[in-house]
Amino acid sequence: MLNTVITTVLLLAIAGIVALYARSIEHALNLAQRHASQLAQREEELARQNQQLQQVRGELEQTVARQEAEIAAAVAVVRQRSIEMSALQTPLIRVAPTMLVAPLIGVWDEERGEKLLPEVLGRISRELIKTLVLDLTGITVMNETTARMLQQLSLSARLLGCRCVLAGVQPATAEVLVAINFPLDQTQSAPDLAAAVQVVLQASTRR
Repeated sequence: MLNTVITTVLLLAIAGIVALYARSIEHALNLAQRHASQLAQREEELARQNQQLQQVRGELEQTVARQEAEIAAAVAVVRQRSIEMSALQTPLIRVAPTMLVAPLIGVWDEERGEKLLPEVLGRISRELIKTLVLDLTGITVMNETTARMLQQLSLSARLLGCRCVLAGVQPATAEVLVAINFPLDQTQSAPDLAAAVQVVLQASTRR
């Protein structure tokens, strides 16, 4: 009888242990499944983010490539314009035996001014020019560099016995010339080239 009781108790204890172990295993399995599900979701999210990053990276690479191409094209245009401007010769037109006209066109910098100065002074000296007409109508930008180039040209011509007439002076040009103390008392001006030539020819006739 005692053995039967002990056996029953042992069986019940073993059954309890087995049930507890089974519940532990079930709980562990549930946790593992939840972790696996969360891991799968996380991997899916990472894959989606990686795909988005790859798309953004591709768009950025395309943008950078397009911008680099635009910059390269702009630089090529600037270089070509620079070459064209450097090659551009200012036509010096002799409209009377002692009058020379220099139409200044475009943007003028120190390099263009340095090329023009000896050419004009050479013509004045060789051809005994007495009047130099600088036509400013075609100048697109009047800044201090351009104004000082005109000042140097005017003073140099005067030293060679040649007076200078400025044609086509605009308000902005006048402001810059005054700002650098351009010798206006030694220089005539006219509203346009035709008026400048007429003034010079009339003065020559009176002489």
